[in-house]
Amino acid sequence: MSHGQKTKRPHRTPAKMSAPDTRETSPQGATSNLPDSLTSTEFLALCSSIEASVAASVRASIADTVRTAATDAIVLHSSSIDVLHATFEGQGSRLNDVESGLSEYSDRLVRLEDNCRLRDKLDDLEFRSRQNNVRILNVRVKMELDDKLTFVSSFLLEVLGPSGVLSSAPKLDRAHRLGRLPDDPTNARPRPLICCLHDFQDRERILRRRDKSQLFFRGGKIFIFPDMISSVSEKQATFLGVKCQLYNGKVRFSLRHPARLHVEYSGERLVFDSAGEAQKWYDSTFNMLTS
Repeated sequence: MSHGQKTKRPHRTPAKMSAPDTRETSPQGATSNLPDSLTSTEFLALCSSIEASVAASVRASIADTVRTAATDAIVLHSSSIDVLHATFEGQGSRLNDVESGLSEYSDRLVRLEDNCRLRDKLDDLEFRSRQNNVRILNVRVKMELDDKLTFVSSFLLEVLGPSGVLSSAPKLDRAHRLGRLPDDPTNARPRPLICCLHDFQDRERILRRRDKSQLFFRGGKIFIFPDMISSVSEKQATFLGVKCQLYNGKVRFSLRHPARLHVEYSGERLVFDSAGEAQKWYDSTFNMLTS
């Protein structure tokens, strides 16, 4: 073929196009059981059947879903209920422990009340064992030498004999000083002397006399008191303030064992077991008179 000569391409005749298939495709077997034509009644029946089938399937699916969710919730709440049950059981055991503890404490309180009554009885017995005792304060040390019984008996006669309280030296069962020896006896306060009188009437006469006037012994002032136990002395000391007020107000009173204040006022006899009650009565009575 010479240069420049055009090559003729062969003429192609168009292939004959086949006609397209106008039939609609459908899933296999979807219309296999359907007739070629349906009446309206048959169509409605078919729709109802499909609707019932779909409804049943939906109900079954919903029921399964609800059942599964309910089962999961029940399992979850069941574990929570088990935890609460265990907690309640623990609280119940604790309450039982508390109840048994309260019962034990109640028994202890009962025993404590019994002990208080026993203590009061012991205090009363101790007080009665001291009923014949008197305490003598401010007597210089070493004046009694080695014979305290003879010294105290002569001392009482010397102090109370001139006033007629004692006609002879009283008989003593015991006499001694109280407390430990001081480190520096020269500047220390003299230790109290305590003596037990054989005759209770001598003790009463001595105490009545010391309430009337001051007592002196060889140039020094002395004091004589009943021998009280510490608990009673402390309780009696609480009445000191109201006693001073009653004395200044010229109201008759007496402090009796163990620590009970008796007051006579306006023809009435009043008894107070505590200083607070007595002070409250005094304030209400005399403040009303002054207002």
